[in-house]
Amino acid sequence: MSDGLGSGGGEAGNDGLGEGGDKGNAGGLGDEAKKPEALVLPENWKESFPEELRGEKSLEKFKTVDALFKSYVHMEKSLGKNKVTIPDKFATDADWEEVYKQLGCPSDVTEYEIKIDAKAGMAEDFVAGMKELGIKNGYNQKQMQSVFNYIDTKNGEYALKHDENSKKVVQENLADLRVEWGNGYDRKMNDANTALTHFGGAEALEAIQDVGLQNNKHIIKMFSKLGDAMREDKIVHNSESFTQMTPEEALSQARDIRSNKDHPYNRKEHINHAKALQEVDNLYAAAYRKPG
Repeated sequence: MSDGLGSGGGEAGNDGLGEGGDKGNAGGLGDEAKKPEALVLPENWKESFPEELRGEKSLEKFKTVDALFKSYVHMEKSLGKNKVTIPDKFATDADWEEVYKQLGCPSDVTEYEIKIDAKAGMAEDFVAGMKELGIKNGYNQKQMQSVFNYIDTKNGEYALKHDENSKKVVQENLADLRVEWGNGYDRKMNDANTALTHFGGAEALEAIQDVGLQNNKHIIKMFSKLGDAMREDKIVHNSESFTQMTPEEALSQARDIRSNKDHPYNRKEHINHAKALQEVDNLYAAAYRKPG
């Protein structure tokens, strides 16, 4: 009975459940496992290396064995990935071209697949030149497309701003002429168009429009003066027809000329002033001529 469960007798009882002997402490539940300390590399750990490795600066950072092996494992995992080595300051153009190719730069301009809005109005030679520049500077497809997108956007902004400025200038020019000419605006504009058609025709008008001068107030005033001279010369040159007028018609025309401040009759500096004076004299003569 001395060896029964819970017996406090002999040595066999020491091995029973619940005993507080040394064996229970050695492997009991709840004991914490102790983490082994890292193996520290001795100061002379590189002395057995070849001479070219002993002086390698990159090895100086390793102080423990686990740090050394972690670095090695990381290197092994990285070997299979694509790596691009950046050339140093002594690199040649060929060295850089190799880097550009690795980064996606095509070897020929025809390999660029650039999307350009047809409304952008980019000339073919400009597009070709930009692609050549892209090859030279190592632009990949995405970079080259970004360049053209930027150009397209800026062109649109500049075109819109130019149109707005052009409309503003036209409005200001015509407003200045309306103020200067007053009620004579329509007649003088008609004189300008008449002169342009007479001296230049459709080709002259097209040329003026091509350079954006069709609404330039100085151009309009120049042609208006030409048209004004043409109209006045026509009146003078046809003055011989006064003999076919009725007295009332001749007198009415003479009065109209004298009341028109812009007529050469009332402008002494005008080149046709003398002819206008003669015209009015002829009209008065016709108005008061004796019948028969």
